[in-house]
Amino acid sequence: QGVTMSDNKYDNTLSLWKNAKRREGKQDPQYTGSGMIEGKKWSISGWINTAKKNEKAPDISIKVNPFKESTKDKMPF
Repeated sequence: QGVTMSDNKYDNTLSLWKNAKRREGKQDPQYTGSGMIEGKKWSISGWINTAKKNEKAPDISIKVNPFKESTKDKMPF
C-alpha cells in the first residue's frame, strides 16, 4: 500500500504549489495546497507580499480552511 497523508509521517505537514488557475488582477492566491494538522485535512492558500509598503507587514500571508472534497474527487473514473 502507498503512503497517504493520513499516515503519521505527514501529520502536521502542509504543502503548497503555484496556483495554475490564478487570474491576473484578481485576489486569487499565488499558491494553493493542502495538509494534515493533528489528523484533520486542511486546504491552504498563500500570497506573497511583493508590494510591501509597511516593514511590519508579513512577507507571506496564509489562509487555512477545513478541506472540502470536490465532486470531481469523488467520481470513480
